[in-house]
Amino acid sequence: MNDQPSFFQRLLSQRHPLWVNILVSLFLLSMPLIAAALDGVLGELITSGHLRNFLIFPAITIYIWLTSPTMARIDRQVLGSLRSVILLDDDQFQKIVRQAERVNPLNEWLVIIVGALVGLYLASSTDFGAERSWLKLEWTLANMIMYAILAWTIVFSIYSTRVNAALHHQPMRIDILDPAPFHAVGRQGLMMALLFVGGITLSLLLSFQAANLASPIFWIVYLILVLTAGTIFFLIMRPTHLVLLAAKKRELEPIQQRINQTGRRLVELLEGDAPTGDLPGQIQALSIFEQRLKSAPTWPYNTGMLRTLFFSIFIPLATVLLRVAIELLIKL
Repeated sequence: MNDQPSFFQRLLSQRHPLWVNILVSLFLLSMPLIAAALDGVLGELITSGHLRNFLIFPAITIYIWLTSPTMARIDRQVLGSLRSVILLDDDQFQKIVRQAERVNPLNEWLVIIVGALVGLYLASSTDFGAERSWLKLEWTLANMIMYAILAWTIVFSIYSTRVNAALHHQPMRIDILDPAPFHAVGRQGLMMALLFVGGITLSLLLSFQAANLASPIFWIVYLILVLTAGTIFFLIMRPTHLVLLAAKKRELEPIQQRINQTGRRLVELLEGDAPTGDLPGQIQALSIFEQRLKSAPTWPYNTGMLRTLFFSIFIPLATVLLRVAIELLIKL
């Protein structure tokens, strides 16, 4: 079994020096400018405002390139946090992680090729005319690169959730009143949702037109994207939720049985006018503990994470509204 990171995993998920990130970004962003210059339409492209359309795919590619190491770092934090509660030795733990995250290199290349072919198909529907052959080539390559990287990112994200699911099926030492070891999963879900929102914001900045605000389709799509961000947040945490919920039920059942048994014993003593001793105090103490268990959260997020997610879903809309306002002020 090959346990080494794949080529694309090393390329995208590992942190790169600043100069590499700058060079990659400048290269991708300069591609449409160079192509337009070779076709002799650079000035026209800039003055017409159509340059933004050519920057969408390079910008999203750069966004994925720059944010992938952050997600990989969050994934490692989740592994470290779950390691502290999983009742396996290091060798067993590492074996499960390797098996769950392993991607068949053939499948990985297949995903990349399919993504590139999707980009090629979508780009082929755009007609630039015979006099803009370089722009057509750049548009096609930008589409293929972005969709190939996007396809790989989606598949890799799925494999990351598979690792979490596998680890949540292992024996754990859970203190339902101390969910801190699982907060890393909540941060992972939040970060994934925020990166999704960031991608939405970036695409809207480059493609949005003021007339879209009057289109019902725009608002429907925006609502779907917002719901998708929330779904990502909760889906990533769902395995943890199920584990914590099961642990909560296991702890609650004997406490509730003890309360019922002690309560019945108290009623019997009261009916027989016998001394009840400390039974009322026991019931009170058990009831207080029962309420603590019932109020224990089973989702690994805190109020701050939920607040951040709530306000982040308005960022894309606020951004485009600000852009429209600035454009209107410039025209005055």
